[in-house]
Amino acid sequence: MNILIALDGSTNSEAFTGTLANFPMTAETRIGLVVVHDQTLLSAHRINDLTSKLIIEKAQAVIGNQYPDVSICSEIRSGPAAAQLLQACTSFEADVILAGAHSPRPFHKELLGSIAAQIAKHADCSVRLVRPSSNGMRVLACFDNTELDESVLQEIMRLNWPPQSALRLMHVMEQPTEVFSYNPHEDARLFVDKQEHYKSEVTGFLNQFADQIHSKFPDLDIDTFVSVEVETVQEILDAAQKWSAGTLLIGSHRRIGLERFWLGSVSEPVAAKSICSVHIVRHNDDKNA
Repeated sequence: MNILIALDGSTNSEAFTGTLANFPMTAETRIGLVVVHDQTLLSAHRINDLTSKLIIEKAQAVIGNQYPDVSICSEIRSGPAAAQLLQACTSFEADVILAGAHSPRPFHKELLGSIAAQIAKHADCSVRLVRPSSNGMRVLACFDNTELDESVLQEIMRLNWPPQSALRLMHVMEQPTEVFSYNPHEDARLFVDKQEHYKSEVTGFLNQFADQIHSKFPDLDIDTFVSVEVETVQEILDAAQKWSAGTLLIGSHRRIGLERFWLGSVSEPVAAKSICSVHIVRHNDDKNA
């Protein structure tokens, strides 16, 4: 696996090191560290050559000490940060890019937020927006009963699940379409029946996914959760907070125009509003486009 880490000095190396525990750290794993000199930022927030080297050296030391078998390379780039990081993803053939989702400095936080949003929107690979968390490998994976589910499942299968990890498979169930039999009592009964039928179907496919994951990771603590939709984004955020998730894993298409507006209407606000890390899985068809 090729893992690209975007460093800017605002998110400490320990946060990325903790996140790396969720990825296979083997001799075949390549980690790329990249720092970007972005002259479009205000001078107070630019990174100079010396600072860039110190940031990379610290990250190399921390990651190298904990994962001595992996290959680590580094690169310093110049130009608009988002564009340079997207180019780095391509040249490094990244399977996933890790980027800090916030900074302790309020104004810098807004700048980094816009960069992280562009990476999440345009990267060809998966994206993990990293926020420091004490919840370890508690991952809430969102499924929506579409073709995205297979990509999310494949991402789960290629991750690493150390001891004490926990995985919850979640689906936010749409309300059934209304029925009109001109009998209010009959309408209510039919509505409840349709809702229960759909919930049973959803629970069934989540259990099938759980069985597949268990076959590869028999010691992984897995459960499923079905929520009735009120507002999908808020349902996901609330579920992550109540379950104390360390990471939200959610699928996304990389589309344009009106089609992209609808398909991106869940993953992007979830990534923007989540208090935990968010792992955005790119749909396989988008990767091959």
